[in-house]
Amino acid sequence: MRTIYPITAMNMTAIKYSALLFLGFSGALANEAPAPAVVDQFWQTAQPVRFSAESPRLSDVCMRLFAVHGDITAERIIATGKAYHITRGVWSYINDKDFIGKAKALGWQFQGTLSGNTPNPDHALLDRDGQPLKLDVNNQWWADPTNPGYREEYLQLAKQWIDNGATSLQRDDPQFGLWHWRDKRDPIPEDVLLEFHRWARAEIERYAGGRMTISTNNHGTHPFIQCFDYRMTEIRFNRLSPSHLLEISKDARREEKLFVVTGQEEQPVDMFRLAVAGCYATGNHFVLPWDQFNVAVVKDPAAQRTFIDPEQLADLSGFVRANARYLDGYEDAAVGGHDLKETRYGTQAPLRVEGGSGKLSAFLRARPGDPAAAVVVHMVEWGQRKPASLIVDPARLFPGRTVRVTLRTPKPYEAGEHTLAQETGDYETLVDSRVLEQSDGIHVAIPPLSPWGLVVIEGETQSSSQ
Repeated sequence: MRTIYPITAMNMTAIKYSALLFLGFSGALANEAPAPAVVDQFWQTAQPVRFSAESPRLSDVCMRLFAVHGDITAERIIATGKAYHITRGVWSYINDKDFIGKAKALGWQFQGTLSGNTPNPDHALLDRDGQPLKLDVNNQWWADPTNPGYREEYLQLAKQWIDNGATSLQRDDPQFGLWHWRDKRDPIPEDVLLEFHRWARAEIERYAGGRMTISTNNHGTHPFIQCFDYRMTEIRFNRLSPSHLLEISKDARREEKLFVVTGQEEQPVDMFRLAVAGCYATGNHFVLPWDQFNVAVVKDPAAQRTFIDPEQLADLSGFVRANARYLDGYEDAAVGGHDLKETRYGTQAPLRVEGGSGKLSAFLRARPGDPAAAVVVHMVEWGQRKPASLIVDPARLFPGRTVRVTLRTPKPYEAGEHTLAQETGDYETLVDSRVLEQSDGIHVAIPPLSPWGLVVIEGETQSSSQ
């Protein structure tokens, strides 16, 4: 049974006193300054990736070591790779132990190539009339992945690459030429493609005695993609933009497969410079365009593959080598400027570009989970070279610490400096580095870029208030 206590003069006084205490306490709370809002730091926004450990590092420099043909000798290929400061020779058809040994002696990874072609028409796919599907080149047919003879042939080639020293493999055209013959027969079923590539990987690794890194050039969402460690992606330059490259990078992170981008058409040098800068700024790769496939050769026998010499691009590949510590382990944390929209921070843009050409893009990258690491802003100029301003929200950087802001840009190409850097491994000599003055927080002046520079923001000493 509940007891009801009468209200007496004594306990009425106590109630009034308690109410006054409560009102006084709540009033004191109301007069206190509100607690500062919790602000996400850039290192908290950046998310770790789960790429295969065998994927290229974000600071690797890749070039096709395509083939010895015409005046493209083995010696010329090696010399060009050295001049470009490469770390990986990719998508090669030079299945020669001596050549592969020379490449690896330079510290390069070497990637041999497997394909869906066969020299034997008995191993070929058939068209609707029962005829073997022939390639445009002589004595090659599109292979049937279910054909036992082709499988034996395919595995023998893979074994030869391994025996000759290849450190990884690239599977060219994993759909066995679909785009070349799609009007002549039905596509190969997805389950057949998956079974073939799963079988091939298992057999190759059984022979290698362990894990073998295998990539492929396909950007679809096919089940067989699970059989590969990363992708080569051929891009058309009419889609080369800051937002598209950023979306490629996001797709790679969602799929947990790095994208190594390559061109497939002839373009002015400035377009290739943008491709290199834009890809590295977004956490992708771009294969240096020397002996690169040119789609024009499919229709025009007189067309040539693409060759851009090192003196036109090596300032950028050397810049990649010099900035490995600002590339490896870094991930997207904010974007701003031309063709980019940041949505992760509400209405307060943490990163802005003002003035300039109107086509300067900023990609801010940070080390996930590392509050002490430098924050790096890649600046890429897609328009006319003009000075601009970069504004970064200081609250998202290094709370309670002063910062040092440095601009790093590639030095103009000079052959002797690049030769010395390649010989010594000291690529810092190829970089111009200057400390930038700050105003109103992190507000710095950016000079005209050609087309790439890194703004490195580092925390310094603790402030006296702490």
